[in-house]
Amino acid sequence: MATSGESSVRGEASAGGAVDFVEPDLARSIRSRMRAYPRRWRAARGEEMFGLVADLARPGARRLSARASIDLLHGGWATRWREHPPLHNWLLYRMFDKRIPVAYRAWALDDIDGYWFPMRCFIGSIWIVLVNPFLWSRDLQAVRGWWGFVAVIFVGTVFIMPETRRRTARLKHVAARPGSWSSRVRWSRRTVLGTARRRGRR
Repeated sequence: MATSGESSVRGEASAGGAVDFVEPDLARSIRSRMRAYPRRWRAARGEEMFGLVADLARPGARRLSARASIDLLHGGWATRWREHPPLHNWLLYRMFDKRIPVAYRAWALDDIDGYWFPMRCFIGSIWIVLVNPFLWSRDLQAVRGWWGFVAVIFVGTVFIMPETRRRTARLKHVAARPGSWSSRVRWSRRTVLGTARRRGRR
């Protein structure tokens, strides 16, 4: 009789249409390696990839082979690298919170929704304090004061209202602004659909 863990794995694999049963240990091994791929990629193609990798695993395997693990990790990080913004765009985004170009907004959404986003915000913003010469002064009282300021920034960035910070970042870096190409497309689509509905009622 299958355990509840086995049943859930079987159901997920069947939904992908590739295999009928996957050992829970193998399923965990596959999914842990698949985290190398971007979040949006996993949401769109993750189950298909899971079913394919599980189907290609040797019969009775409880873990991915070293070769399959390396291939998954390499593919995931290559995908991340291809979709990563250029260095100058990334530095402006990370260090000065400059709005990311349209081509990289999907990457920005993954970054904002990521677990470590508050920590990345802290690391990206702390540079302006670290370059302060008083921080490295021999005056211990001044040094303690500046390092205390760094601690306050850390707590405020990482622990105080992280979800509010995420929402603000989504609005700034991901949401379309009035007059932008994407907002004009949505406005045109709403206009066409509204006109079609009005004509249908006549």
